[in-house]
Amino acid sequence: MDDFSGEMFVSKLSNLDGRPLGATSAVIALELVNCPRCKSREHAPVFQGRDYLHNIAGTFHVARCKACGLLFQNPRPTRGCLADLYPHEYGPHQPMSQQDEGAGQPAAAVMRRLYGYSMAHALLILARKVLFVPARIWRRLWREYDRGVHLIPKSDPAGRLLEIGCATGTQLVLLRHAGWRDVQGMELSEKAAAIASNRGLTVFSGSVEDGLDRCDPSSFDVIIASMVLEHLQNPFEVLEKILQKLKTGGELLLSTVVIHSIDYYMFNTPYWAGWDLPRHMVFFSKRDLVSLLGPHFDRVDFFYQVAPQDYTRPAAVRLRGQGRWLDRVILALGESGMRPFCWLTVLLGLACRVSIRCRGKRNHAAGARRGAVA
Repeated sequence: MDDFSGEMFVSKLSNLDGRPLGATSAVIALELVNCPRCKSREHAPVFQGRDYLHNIAGTFHVARCKACGLLFQNPRPTRGCLADLYPHEYGPHQPMSQQDEGAGQPAAAVMRRLYGYSMAHALLILARKVLFVPARIWRRLWREYDRGVHLIPKSDPAGRLLEIGCATGTQLVLLRHAGWRDVQGMELSEKAAAIASNRGLTVFSGSVEDGLDRCDPSSFDVIIASMVLEHLQNPFEVLEKILQKLKTGGELLLSTVVIHSIDYYMFNTPYWAGWDLPRHMVFFSKRDLVSLLGPHFDRVDFFYQVAPQDYTRPAAVRLRGQGRWLDRVILALGESGMRPFCWLTVLLGLACRVSIRCRGKRNHAAGARRGAVA
């Protein structure tokens, strides 16, 4: 998902009807497909919507598989149109400023030492003074959460690391500063891949499927995929390829969006930020992800993210149409005002965005047999 702030989105929203934001002359061709998970042809339409974030022209559709219940975009954009779904201003594809680039080394030093950020100090005070949690225990819990939510791998400078959907290479640069020597990336956007390459990174520009086909089996100790799965037309087939490229005992770190979150029920169709049509192809539940990943790893942990923009953006869109009093309250609070509520959804496990840490990859054949039995 694009991560520019909700306030920035609200300020740009007035431009959408005139179509300058993300406007493209390309026609997005759609195709009817079978369910990406079970391959059933039987599906039921759920709703149709538009691109509220970047205003890509067209009407897009979400369906539910009648056989397995998976939500997916159908008809969906064809493979040849995928690059056109990400306009020039798409947030993750923007180059870093020199100031941000220079901040990479000290940030990496902090990551190596504490895996913590400024919020940790405030929460430490809360834990000690209000919740009576000993500082030693709180610091350990915070570091564990912070590592998980930011997809920070276990340190292994001699290991090989691959990031799928690396955009301009920001995470790879940070990991390289932190001590990883062999880091590689894959990125669909030629523009973003070129920026990453100019930063001295080894990046394959093209589809995830083509990039993985070029990698040797069992060649990576860690694979990272931040907000990638939901963008893939066939995430189940891609995960199978990822497992083939990950060494036994390796670590898979990924993040995505999940349905059945509080904001999902609050905004639902068609305003929920997690739909992000036409870029998101598949919409997972936590149960989907557990059944997808659990058979292949010794341990799978979920870390929910704080994302107040997932409330301010859809509130701004809905307010232009059938606006509700709740939308006005959310926009009046703004992102800073919504942040405490977002922390509550994290504690309840009801946030939309989730990071997943999969440790101890099992032998591929053994994992497949275990999944078949399950």
